[in-house]
Amino acid sequence: MPAFFMFDFEIGFLGLFLTSFLAATIVPIASEVFLIGMILLGYNPVVCLIVATSGNTLGGWLNYAIGRMGNPYWLKKIGTSFEKIESWKSRVEKYKFPL
Repeated sequence: MPAFFMFDFEIGFLGLFLTSFLAATIVPIASEVFLIGMILLGYNPVVCLIVATSGNTLGGWLNYAIGRMGNPYWLKKIGTSFEKIESWKSRVEKYKFPL
C-alpha cells in the first residue's frame, strides 16, 4: 500500500503548528484544511485553534523580519529596485490600501 494511506502515522499538534507556520510564509499550504481535519478527527478544538493561531502568527512575524532585513543587494539580484517598489506602492495606495 502507498505511504499516503498509512493513517497510523500522525504528528498531531506539531504537524498542525508546522503546517500553519509554513502556510503563513511563502509556502502555499491550506492550513485550514488540516485544522478542520484535526477537529473532525476528535482533537480538542480549543487547543487546535491555539496551535494553529500560534503557527500562523509566528510565520507572519518571520515574514516581517525577513522584510525588515531587506538588503539593496538582494533587490539587484532579483532585478528590481526601490524605485520600482515605490511605483508599485503608489499604484496600490491610490485604491486606499495603505502599505
